[in-house]
Amino acid sequence: MIRTLQAFDIKGKNVLIRADLNVPMSGETITNNFRIKASLPTIKTCIEAGASVILMSHLGRPKGKEEQSLSLIPVGEELAGLLEMPIKFSANCISTDAIDTSISLKPGEIHLLENLRFYAEEEDNDTDFSSQLARHGNIYINDAFGTEPSELQKHVEKTKELKKSETADVQQDYEMSRAQLHSLVMKGQEAVDGILDVARASDHPRAYEVAATTIKAVGDVTDKLIDLQGKMKELDKEEKRGPTNVTNAMFVGSTAELQKMLKNINKGEST
Repeated sequence: MIRTLQAFDIKGKNVLIRADLNVPMSGETITNNFRIKASLPTIKTCIEAGASVILMSHLGRPKGKEEQSLSLIPVGEELAGLLEMPIKFSANCISTDAIDTSISLKPGEIHLLENLRFYAEEEDNDTDFSSQLARHGNIYINDAFGTEPSELQKHVEKTKELKKSETADVQQDYEMSRAQLHSLVMKGQEAVDGILDVARASDHPRAYEVAATTIKAVGDVTDKLIDLQGKMKELDKEEKRGPTNVTNAMFVGSTAELQKMLKNINKGEST
């Protein structure tokens, strides 16, 4: 069952959030803060609900070693500026001091942990490491699904190109079908006029029967032409309506559930 953040009573709770704060850096300067901004709605929701927030994330690929250039300190400063509030920071994610800082947080306060990938255990899905991290909170949220605008833009542009091609094909097919149906209607009308002239001249029942059949056929073609126009209008509406926005998905659960999930993952990998 998928549970949203709203399904939990987080007032007075410590909420541990795995956020995507893996932003591009130039030295110690953040060159694009999109992913930090993308994490704000979840953080603000927790704070407004009366929870304290502990944030953890990775930055770059330090491969289990501390690299000052990949510290999350600049990220914390940027986040504090965007939220307009102070943020506590711990340089050691699993130290007693770090865990005590999380436990002693007051509602509305935020605690940021240092780059998780300073620990080799992070990429190894080490259960002991995850158990120590779990001590920071009562509720766990996996909100690490940020996407750079450039990545989105590439997808959007590719989709636009495909749609342009498809739209051109659809328009061409529509014009061709419309022309053919128009031609059939005109020829059918001419045939009806001719058959009616014959029917009047001969006054033969068979002639009137043929005329009736032809009139019905012309009516069917006219209905198809109207239906074609209606479908084309619907396609135009879909084109103008554009794509539907999709919000980030997230895992929400207790830290005990997180530990259980990781243990199950490890069992699956070992079999």
